[in-house]
Amino acid sequence: MAQNRDLFLALNRNLSKNSTELRKATLKVLDSYFATELYLTDADLARVDSDQVKKFYTGECKMLSKLLEYEHIKLAFETDRPRASILRNIEV
Repeated sequence: MAQNRDLFLALNRNLSKNSTELRKATLKVLDSYFATELYLTDADLARVDSDQVKKFYTGECKMLSKLLEYEHIKLAFETDRPRASILRNIEV
């Protein structure tokens, strides 16, 4: 378990680097190595409205794949909405 934590922490540092390709590669490794968790169903733990949780956020929480999707979208005025939507999903 400690080995997984150390690996995650080491790779996590790459996510703050100013390199899209490094962040993409890191997210691919993290996504393939770590198991996908389920969304929290308890609104108190999730810190959001329970109706929103039940309506939009059920099943697997694919945060790492969402972050990877976010990285693939080029930064431009036209892509602001899709990027914001992905970030809202990740926030939950």
